[in-house]
Amino acid sequence: MTRLTPEVFQKALDHLVAIDPHLAEIRAAHGDPPLRARPPGFAALLQIIVDQQVSVAAARAIWGRLEAAMGETSPGALLALDDAALRACGLSRGKVIYARGLAADIVEGRVNLDALETMEDEVAIAELVKIKGIGRWSAEVYLLSTLARADVWPVDDLAIATATGKVKGFRVRPKRRTLIRLAELWRPYRSVAARFMWHYFRHVLMTPNGGVKHDPARHKKRGKKKTAKPTPKARPKPAKTKAPARKKARNRKRTGKR
Repeated sequence: MTRLTPEVFQKALDHLVAIDPHLAEIRAAHGDPPLRARPPGFAALLQIIVDQQVSVAAARAIWGRLEAAMGETSPGALLALDDAALRACGLSRGKVIYARGLAADIVEGRVNLDALETMEDEVAIAELVKIKGIGRWSAEVYLLSTLARADVWPVDDLAIATATGKVKGFRVRPKRRTLIRLAELWRPYRSVAARFMWHYFRHVLMTPNGGVKHDPARHKKRGKKKTAKPTPKARPKPAKTKAPARKKARNRKRTGKR
């Protein structure tokens, strides 16, 4: 279990650009990604819940309103707000339930976030996903951005998936299994590769409102349109031909006509 101190982070950056020319291109064009880390604890995990399934700009706005409403970002301060106040901050009904559940779990001692510090990555993830509203993506982001773990790859992160597809030249956003396979090259510093992809996303793909300028998944290569086969024309009936003179004579004898 390696943590990203500034020294380890710099070593990881140099290692990755040496083995992957695509990451070297990102560094040359946009510099190194920053080593940002949130202080561990309730506030960091609550902010990850706020960030779920919304744009970067929307998440920032909601978090700013929530911080202002709480005064201090603590489990007790959140529990002191009623549901209407939390909804007014921009939280969905589901996120109100998740935020309240997290705060209550910490206050009542069911969750000990400090204990995660000494756990191996997968053990810590398994503990985090026991909390209602925390899935694997949220747990991985907490380990990467808060506990500064060196080898976490949040494969379900939309920005990482989109940026990886673009950097690696995919026509469409890569599937989950493809992203996992691509990241094997970056072990044991997949967290740093993830930061490279977020860095690329912010500089190249993100719009001012936090959306995506070009999402490869929306530009799938279209095949040729199938055209209906033409209906075969009916064959013309052969024209009737006059019977030879001898045949006509025989016919007149049979019918008695002259």
